[in-house]
Amino acid sequence: MKATDYFDQFSIRYKPYKGGSWCYEDGCVYRGLQLLFEASGDERWRHHLHRLADAQISADGTLAGYKPSEYNIDHILAGRILFPLAAETGDARYLAAANHLAGQLRTHPRIAAGNYWHKQRYPQQVWLDGLYMGLPFQIEYAQATGRTDLIDDALRQFSSALSLTADAGGLYVHGYDDSR
Repeated sequence: MKATDYFDQFSIRYKPYKGGSWCYEDGCVYRGLQLLFEASGDERWRHHLHRLADAQISADGTLAGYKPSEYNIDHILAGRILFPLAAETGDARYLAAANHLAGQLRTHPRIAAGNYWHKQRYPQQVWLDGLYMGLPFQIEYAQATGRTDLIDDALRQFSSALSLTADAGGLYVHGYDDSR
């Protein structure tokens, strides 16, 4: 069996991870489907992406089970698929959904250095995987909306996080707690 056949079967059987709530686990799958489509042009990847993601995005852009007040940076990752879907279809719900996620980032708690907390339930903590979860979306959102200030902010956060998490041996620790 070819790897693409395996992933096709995986995609056919895939069910949203957290009972259909918008989450990063599904976002990883969605991003993979988008990248497979872009690399191959094979329509089955686009079909799988729409079948799975569209079920979580309402006509007004509301995302299934998504609660911005959780301030969970992980939930932002899945939003990276919204920009290519909007460009492909012209459907306004994708950018409306991106606006919901960007709205979370506008009020997302930050440490004194300006970095986003990883989650509301982990106050004052910056995790390296949080950089992956939030900052690429923020940059893509900035590009889609012409908000260059958001690109500057994302780059400052990335630089700051690397500085805060560097250890003496040149490696980076997974997280930083600004309250300790």
